[in-house]
Amino acid sequence: MRPERRVAIVTLGCKVNAYDSAAIADRLRAEGCVVVPPETSADVVVVNSCTVTDAADAESRRLARRARRLNPHARVILTGCYAQTRPEEAAAVEAVDHVIGLNRLDALARAVAGAPVPRTVVGPLYLFTADSSRRPCPSLTRPAVPVELLMTPVIREYAP
Repeated sequence: MRPERRVAIVTLGCKVNAYDSAAIADRLRAEGCVVVPPETSADVVVVNSCTVTDAADAESRRLARRARRLNPHARVILTGCYAQTRPEEAAAVEAVDHVIGLNRLDALARAVAGAPVPRTVVGPLYLFTADSSRRPCPSLTRPAVPVELLMTPVIREYAP
């Protein structure tokens, strides 16, 4: 019997990211993973990123590098808003093994399991307010992420 895969989830950003991290944890537990605290040794580290400001982008990259430093043999997966809106930039971070955008929980679970997935998978992106309207997230003040991008489904997959 294969030992359980230990997964740490690091969350940056808003309440929606916290909810997404909880959904990721639930899915990975259902797949037989053990979710461990971020400061614990892990086989996989999932960094759920934010892109509300340039500082949030930088913090997302820093957390990915820190995950690699603390767990040098772990697979580091960058997901969340930064991964979704800036996949090429996120993939350029040496510490990151996979960049998986929002709404790609199946791809994320496969990457955690070690199954072959492209290095970068970015799925449809829709950011809504808490009331599910088509208004952009009120926290998203960054002009570099235009509302048109946030409201348009974008599917891109990049091979390693």
